[in-house]
Amino acid sequence: PLSVWLVILFWAEIARIMGKPLSAQEIFIIMAFEWTAINGAWIFVNPIRNLNFVISPVTKAFGFTEQIPSWWAPGYSSAPDLLFRRTFLDLTWLPPMMVLVLAAALDMAANISMGYFCYALYVRVEKLDFPAAAAGAQTILTVAEREPRRMRFLILMLLLGFLYGFVSYLLPELT
Repeated sequence: PLSVWLVILFWAEIARIMGKPLSAQEIFIIMAFEWTAINGAWIFVNPIRNLNFVISPVTKAFGFTEQIPSWWAPGYSSAPDLLFRRTFLDLTWLPPMMVLVLAAALDMAANISMGYFCYALYVRVEKLDFPAAAAGAQTILTVAEREPRRMRFLILMLLLGFLYGFVSYLLPELT
């Protein structure tokens, strides 16, 4: 969740420095589609990771190379050639790519249908508000309008969150 706000703060500051501050609508668009960009990037990263798993010495040492299905990654015999040519335009990539496209389509259908179901249940029937959405909207307005009192509070909370993360995660990892 933090990556969204880092991207928003980064682009809002870059735009402000360039003399064209972002509006609340533009910041909302960045927030809404940042997740799509990250998930879309995984479509290209996963096949490479899977292919590297196929040719890994550890996989070969345990004898798993022949047990990896062709729909997950191309076979061990064609893997070094595929890495050398650096292309997805090969027939051996067809089953893994079809599985990825099908999984992405099913994921999108599930997200849209569950979103509509939750909207119908919680907004229309239960008539509930969404406090998390209100907090996100207030943060977008704070970044867009740059009201000094709210910006001071936002920066103070960012620093406290950074310190908390440092003490909770980085410090134990370093020690």
